[in-house]
Amino acid sequence: MKTKKYISILLCLALAVSLLAACGSAPQTPAAEEPISSAEAPAQGSAEQEPAIETAEAEASEEVPESAAEPEEAVDEELEAAKEATLSYFPADPDTPAVTVAIKWFDMLYDMILGSDPTAVGWYQWLTEQTGMDLEYKVYGTNSMATTVPLDIASGDLPEILTFDLSEYYPAGMSAAVDEDIILDLAPNYKEYMPFYYELLNSKLDYLTTAYTTEGYLPYAVGVIDENIGTDGGWIIRRDWLEEAGLETPVTFEDWHDALAAFKEHGHPNALWLPYHGAAANEGLSAGYGISSNLTHGDVPIYFDAQDDMKVKFGPLEDAYFDYLQMLSQWYQEDLIFRDFYSATEEDFPDSSLHTQERLGIFTGTVGELASTVNYYDEGSTYDPIGISAPRLHAGDTLYLGRQKASGASTRGAWSITGNCPQEQLETAMRMIDLFYTEEGTKFANYGLEGVTYTEDADGKIAYTEFVTNNPMGLPFDPIIACYGFTDGPYYQTPLRTQICYNDMQQEAMAIWSDNEAPFVNLTMDQETLYEINSLKTDLATYLVEHQVKFIIGDIPVTEDAFETFRQELRDMGADRLIELYETAYEADAENRAKIEALFEG
Repeated sequence: MKTKKYISILLCLALAVSLLAACGSAPQTPAAEEPISSAEAPAQGSAEQEPAIETAEAEASEEVPESAAEPEEAVDEELEAAKEATLSYFPADPDTPAVTVAIKWFDMLYDMILGSDPTAVGWYQWLTEQTGMDLEYKVYGTNSMATTVPLDIASGDLPEILTFDLSEYYPAGMSAAVDEDIILDLAPNYKEYMPFYYELLNSKLDYLTTAYTTEGYLPYAVGVIDENIGTDGGWIIRRDWLEEAGLETPVTFEDWHDALAAFKEHGHPNALWLPYHGAAANEGLSAGYGISSNLTHGDVPIYFDAQDDMKVKFGPLEDAYFDYLQMLSQWYQEDLIFRDFYSATEEDFPDSSLHTQERLGIFTGTVGELASTVNYYDEGSTYDPIGISAPRLHAGDTLYLGRQKASGASTRGAWSITGNCPQEQLETAMRMIDLFYTEEGTKFANYGLEGVTYTEDADGKIAYTEFVTNNPMGLPFDPIIACYGFTDGPYYQTPLRTQICYNDMQQEAMAIWSDNEAPFVNLTMDQETLYEINSLKTDLATYLVEHQVKFIIGDIPVTEDAFETFRQELRDMGADRLIELYETAYEADAENRAKIEALFEG
């Protein structure tokens, strides 16, 4: 493998943020023409894991799977033959015309670090080496894609392979894109030309419902995330402050109140951080009341109640929301919540200045921030953060809301082939994408470039290099791998990807944060319904942010009369209509899934 310029690692910060924040499309329905295998989900290694990795020499105790999806014994001869063809297809004939791929160019940072060389992107280099082809490329600047992609659609100037979900820039949806020959339907050919992708996609019903459209098209090569990958974000508490107060890790709301009160007594008032709208990320406080309070990134607290037959509900319309607001208002008046939370500019984690000022005792963050926040504290500080679960009313209560495990299929970063791909190059393009689902493709996408970000010993065990585990520029894991491998994209993400990078404290936190039974519901909606939903959400979110903050800080007393007025105004703004739209979409999705399940079991 060719080693990239060292300085190019800087670009990963912007790349990782953009990739991780991207939104995926809803699950879709597959075509009925192609028989669907009844394979189980991809098998995972079960070897015991060695102690956490903290040095470049440390090794993982789980082997990389032989391919993204292990072949089952009953796989038909046609599929086996197709896989043989895939393995021998590359290097390509030198006379094969080059395929043009889109490169998302992260503008200022890429320009600063890479100059005008898009071929420094990790997946571009890997594909070039694997295929033996001199790929062509078309660059899309991320800051201008909202304008340039629609223009290229209108002019017919899209490249042959897209490395992003086109639905973000084409409101009519992917089925319409296939009907208009903007995107090609992979379904008729992918069993033959993409056997590794075919086997993975057909190994689980949920994968199929994500990748196919309701009209039966397969416009994507989607990513699949293993169900054993834990949740990577949640609540963090200062264990040193708990020890100072002589307290155990808090579990219930009462425990949290006592811990925050003890922090205050020991000179740490206002120690609970909240984002500017007062709703902790991933139902961090409301889940214990069995209700959603989500206002993150402009969303609203619409949810499916797993304790009530998956009925669609809107958090603030529920009686428990009154109790929830009363508690937050009380805590604020007792100086347990950061006083100026409503002035925050970040939603998911606090500003670093609050750490340097030793202001916070409980806050939200990711597994990376759990370890990196220590850098904000002076040498000799007692700072000792640990991950804790969201509070609940009673010890032993199950939380049915919260951050869902990042498992299943996703169209984030999905790749597509456009109508500009000539028929004689279709097989080349499809086999090229299928490479990411092979054994080598799985290694690349998860761990980056061998010799740069990871090494593999004679037994097939993977270990990250010191460039990842002890990066000289202080960069965390995600941006490095986003630069040299994939974050989102057309590949199978394994648990080993992160397990060999995180230390014991981080892995323990991920297990704690994953301790909920939040149902995963992702619905297919037509553009008209989606437009109405987004319009309603915009108005409701604006109203909720303003009024929830006023309830918490006391500008509006949390009385029964004030709460009833609040709920009626939400209804007048369309909260009940929003529930109705989600109910209709849920019923339609259930019908579609039943059809798919019949095919899947057949």
